[in-house]
Amino acid sequence: GEQAQTCPWKIAREAVSGADVFVGDYNHLFDEGVRQSSLKAMDLELEDIIIIVDEAHNLPDRIRMTLEKRLTQTMIRNTWMELEEFGGTLAQSMKMPGGEALEMTHGLVQWAFDVIRNSRNGFTQLFSRLRNGLERGKEEAEVGVDDLLNVLHQSCDVVEGKVGQMQLQEEVTSKYPSVDAAVRIHQLRDILSSVDVDMDAGDDGNPMEPNAHKVAEILDCLIRFGSSSALTMVYDTKGKDGRITTHLLDPGLVAQPVFTQSAGAILMSGTLYPPTMYAEMLGLPKKSTTAVAYESPFAAMRRPVLVATDVTTKYTERGEANTRNIRSHIQSLIDATPGNVAVFAPSYAMLNDVVGEAHFSGVRMMVENREWSKQDLDQVVETLLEEKRAGRRILLAGVFGARLSEGVDYHGGALDAVACIGIPNSPPSVLSSALKTYAEERFGRNLAWRYTVSQPAVNSILQAMGRPIRAIEDRALIVLLDRRVNERTYAHCFPSDLRMNEASNPEATARFARRFFAKIQPGSIDKQ
Repeated sequence: GEQAQTCPWKIAREAVSGADVFVGDYNHLFDEGVRQSSLKAMDLELEDIIIIVDEAHNLPDRIRMTLEKRLTQTMIRNTWMELEEFGGTLAQSMKMPGGEALEMTHGLVQWAFDVIRNSRNGFTQLFSRLRNGLERGKEEAEVGVDDLLNVLHQSCDVVEGKVGQMQLQEEVTSKYPSVDAAVRIHQLRDILSSVDVDMDAGDDGNPMEPNAHKVAEILDCLIRFGSSSALTMVYDTKGKDGRITTHLLDPGLVAQPVFTQSAGAILMSGTLYPPTMYAEMLGLPKKSTTAVAYESPFAAMRRPVLVATDVTTKYTERGEANTRNIRSHIQSLIDATPGNVAVFAPSYAMLNDVVGEAHFSGVRMMVENREWSKQDLDQVVETLLEEKRAGRRILLAGVFGARLSEGVDYHGGALDAVACIGIPNSPPSVLSSALKTYAEERFGRNLAWRYTVSQPAVNSILQAMGRPIRAIEDRALIVLLDRRVNERTYAHCFPSDLRMNEASNPEATARFARRFFAKIQPGSIDKQ
């Protein structure tokens, strides 16, 4: 037969309606724009779908990230230029037969062009006011939703002849009809979303997204959530003139309607702990939700946890002596471990301070690079296995919540031990303060700290702790290098079946590790 080129992605999407199982990214359901286009193309409705969310502990943050949009003055300028180009294209098309059908669209684009052009001065003043209003030593501040919207409303008033460009009692004249204030932002969003211009190719070879579309996404975010305390906006000084970022504090506003309209859902993860917290955060209906935490299928004796009680990364107790002690615990673990060791820290800065600037004997160090590709990560695991087979050892160093500590499958006993430095609490910020305030409103003060600070930090540790245990016959020693994990604030955030032991100094760490590796061998459980 005749051969013809086709698009595998298009074929796969069209075949979904006849499939029993579809595997895809979270965005297919939890990004409203993607969901609407995807389900329409797949000829599916939410009511037809049973949703299974793997690694569901990531879903709240993924939803928040989807609604994290950034606005800069450069984007406003580029949007104005894109509207000018799009308007010119429409004007040329109007000269063609049947082009009169585009007259209304062209008029709306011209209105949006004038609104954005007139708003540029207002945005310049807003960004300048935000920068000049920063407290001494601060690089960020909260931005009111009305502060941003008022710039656009004032520009609309100018374009429609309601203010400026006239004397008192002068008759108001404008080439545009007045647009009701209640629908202005909706209309501007829709027009910006429709902008179609030629764009340069990005790093992936595909055309970049027009700035007009990005601004439209910000307006859509303000329309959907701007009247709620669940949305906060933050100005920071990064970039040429600073930027404003939107943050959705409540992922349940996005997740709840998706789950309630679906035919059912299963959310699962090795660190979906406690499950009731995630059910509340995602707005799952209480009457139809069952939250269950199962004991780990991996024997506790094959994955003991050792807490170093003489070290901490608490800011007020940091110092050279404390850092030396942390390094000594890591060296003791290396000395007593027959294979590769991984170490994770709360930040790249701390990783460099504690690990990068130190020398550890008996191992070759591999430090995480933020630029690593998926192929690079796969090669890391193969390198660990090759070195282990050759009788050599590696100290793998990474960061909590980054790529080495989550999602990488260290199969085949690639790691024999993991050391977790500190507790990865988020640094104080406008966003973290807003998140805690909102959580207090929604969940109460008692749960707010756990839901926004202590539990997310512990769950990042749990993710890192689980890296070496990938099969029932694996075994690994976990060392937690911060005595605070024994304090009630954090201790009750760990699963109850986790076996905790203590080491008061590096020598105790070495003794515990030697006993563990002498007693528990990798391989068949039946032989233990």
